[in-house]
Amino acid sequence: MQLRFLLPSLVAILGLAGLFPPTAAAKDREKPRLRPSPVEHLWKVFQEKNPGLVPPRHEPPPRVAPVPEVQLVVVNNTGVPVDLVWVQPHAGEVNYGSVQPTGRPHPISTSPGHVWVFKTSGHVFARYEVNAAAEQEVVLRGRRIGRAPLPPPVRIAERPVLRGAGGATGRAAFLKVHNDARAAKGVAPLEWSADCAAAAQEWAQILADRDTGLVHSRRKSLGENIWQCSGGNPSPDVAADDWLSEQRAYRGERISETNLMRVGHYTQMVWSGTTSVGFGYARAASGNVYIVANYFPPGNFLGQRPYERW
Repeated sequence: MQLRFLLPSLVAILGLAGLFPPTAAAKDREKPRLRPSPVEHLWKVFQEKNPGLVPPRHEPPPRVAPVPEVQLVVVNNTGVPVDLVWVQPHAGEVNYGSVQPTGRPHPISTSPGHVWVFKTSGHVFARYEVNAAAEQEVVLRGRRIGRAPLPPPVRIAERPVLRGAGGATGRAAFLKVHNDARAAKGVAPLEWSADCAAAAQEWAQILADRDTGLVHSRRKSLGENIWQCSGGNPSPDVAADDWLSEQRAYRGERISETNLMRVGHYTQMVWSGTTSVGFGYARAASGNVYIVANYFPPGNFLGQRPYERW
């Protein structure tokens, strides 16, 4: 009887001494608990709001590479104050204050591809597009901009800046086209997603850089609609209206490989399981405009209908 009570204590002492290896269950308890990824967290929240639904498994979205930082130094030797203006592709001009004509370096943190204009008395004095070098310098002298091998100054009107995305107004119009179509079918509205927009902007820029037509990114974790036009400054809701026009060809049938190419843009817009959307907007050197929309969770699953709860 005493041996039975002493045996567990003896095993514990031997385990501490290293004579008995720890069990598999003990090893599992010792493993650190990993935090869920952002996509796993999104699915968890989605399932909590929609109990009983089992979403399909998808690959996590690719991580967007960080944008390299460039140190741009501006030296004003013009004799008058010069305004620094960053021309944002999606939000127009942002004023960064003035550089006084002291001849001292004025550093700015920026990124490759950013466009800066320098103004005096409200007029464009010079324009500079940041390249990939980590450190760059622009010296303003009289009516000239000096930095070898910088090309001659180009007035902003001679090289159009992308303005069609329209900032917050463009987002609101883009969402309205989607949510009006969803409301007509009794489907909950979409919300704006900065993550979807970042992924969409990355692919839109790739399409614009290639400028060889429309190709999907093949991201399985996000739904995707793509659109292209030649020239002009189309707003994103124009692309959404174009996708919406496919509604005329849809008769409520299940999604198949046959009808997906014909109505897939529209059915993704109104897919009941999708909760958020974001778009990207980029212009090629030729003037072609590329618009990409990403949706989460994705839709257009074969054998299902867009208005059904899956």
